[in-house]
Amino acid sequence: MLDLVKERLEDKDTKYALHTGSVRQDLRREEINKFKNDQECRVFLSTDSGGVGLNLQAASVVVNLDLPWNPAKLEQRISRAWRKHQKNSVNVINIIAENTIEHRMLATLDFKKEIASGVLDPDSSVDNLHLQTSRKEFMERLERILGTDFAKSADKRNLDAAGTPAQTQEESLSKTSITAPPYECARQDLLVRFNDGIFSFKADIGSSGQIVKALVIIQYRQEAQAGNIISILREYSGETPISKLNVVTRSNYEAMLKLAESGLITLNDSAMKDLIVNDSIGRPEKSDALRRKEMAESIMKKADRKIKMAEYLNNGGFSCEAIPASKEFIDFAGCALMVINSKGSFENEPASFDPVFVQIFRERNLLDEDLCWLFKTDLSLINDDKEADAIVRKCGKLNDLVHESLIKSSF
Repeated sequence: MLDLVKERLEDKDTKYALHTGSVRQDLRREEINKFKNDQECRVFLSTDSGGVGLNLQAASVVVNLDLPWNPAKLEQRISRAWRKHQKNSVNVINIIAENTIEHRMLATLDFKKEIASGVLDPDSSVDNLHLQTSRKEFMERLERILGTDFAKSADKRNLDAAGTPAQTQEESLSKTSITAPPYECARQDLLVRFNDGIFSFKADIGSSGQIVKALVIIQYRQEAQAGNIISILREYSGETPISKLNVVTRSNYEAMLKLAESGLITLNDSAMKDLIVNDSIGRPEKSDALRRKEMAESIMKKADRKIKMAEYLNNGGFSCEAIPASKEFIDFAGCALMVINSKGSFENEPASFDPVFVQIFRERNLLDEDLCWLFKTDLSLINDDKEADAIVRKCGKLNDLVHESLIKSSF
């Protein structure tokens, strides 16, 4: 939802501040100050990471794009703006869509408030607790929360020109069958059945909405429910093998993140669609060594294509024709070694190899004289097949050396 709002704000050139789990800790304070002090910054977009501990009296409207299961969290969100030193009235808008999970959550929130009142308030008059899911109950709860009388206006709308009752929206909807895609059904089932026990749910989605691959991260106390969670996933995953449906506890997932951060394993979940997100779980900020390694690997993917082309031409008897590809390979390989061994930091991949590093590579015994010679020679002057063949072979040796350096940099 935040992404959709961001797109709309950007389309309208409206300045906003962003406070989510993906924003680095040192940048969050800057975003808060921007909202407080910049008159052009009219909107503060936040997940529950900004739901507690912030003073946002500059705000006069709180819009809840989705509702939390815990009514205390809802009160905490509102209290970011409605608090001490607030000089303005604060309007609260809850976005609720009928016949969706938010519809059911509205009843659950009210139910929990009634329980808390009955247990904690000695003067409470609550004797019985009940849950209803009819449209009438939905509208009644909306009236209580928003302080608006929908009944009279609804009665007027439901009269036709002759003054007779028209078909109600509920009757109209009952004749229409709306089927959510399988992944959305799975998401709603997990939320309804396990509530706050699900930290995260991400999945690869097939063309018809079925779950192709899934990862669910749960609280430790929900570990015994892993089998039931897998059963829900299988219901909406078609023929997907059970090995591709995974449930792990939060502690195990965080241990996996640490192993990935050290380069010992690779997690391939970053491209999966986030269906349930908890900002308290996030990938740790990558170390400088890991960032360098990943950047060098990206550069070497391009280098590998060039050396394969050069070797293919050379093996086919076109040694001189292999020189241009060899030249590009040497530049890419040199850039990868620069990234791994430089004392400075690289925000982006270097555009080209800096010859100054040849001496550094020699002093550190990273390259022998033969390989250093590759970086110092003008290969465009090579027009002899024998010399060209020797250069391509040296490029192969350089390729092996760079890949060995990448492996060593993982430990």
